[in-house]
Amino acid sequence: MPAKSERPRVSVVVPVYNGADQIGHCIEALRQQTLPADSYEIIIVNNASVDDTEKIIKRYPVRLLYEAKRGPAAARNTGIRAADADLIAFTDADCIPHEDWLEHLVDAMSDTICGAGAELYPTIKKIRSRTISIRSSFGSITTYATKSLPT
Repeated sequence: MPAKSERPRVSVVVPVYNGADQIGHCIEALRQQTLPADSYEIIIVNNASVDDTEKIIKRYPVRLLYEAKRGPAAARNTGIRAADADLIAFTDADCIPHEDWLEHLVDAMSDTICGAGAELYPTIKKIRSRTISIRSSFGSITTYATKSLPT
């Protein structure tokens, strides 16, 4: 496993629509991750909210983006385009990620490529897609991370 200083950087993308009651809790949980703060960025994509969502988001040191096209898929895609890290992780505005959520995702992606609880063998490089997705479930919360494969 790579040393902690060699871990890939993570962009966390959070789509939100009218989430003024939840987004602050989500951001607070993301800011309390066990990974060093400089090893990940938080990208919040406001999906045309009409409540105080934007006002809440602006209280935090996060990247705030806007997506007028309704729906979490459009908001996630906006976040993906803006992400500049090695890995992209997704969570929702109404989720409270556990403090070691990102650390576990990064560790799982750093040493081997895993998915659905099974290791994928080195022949994975033969696939046509250059992106691997990982799905992690913690209780009732399911999150995803993606990793680009070397060419």
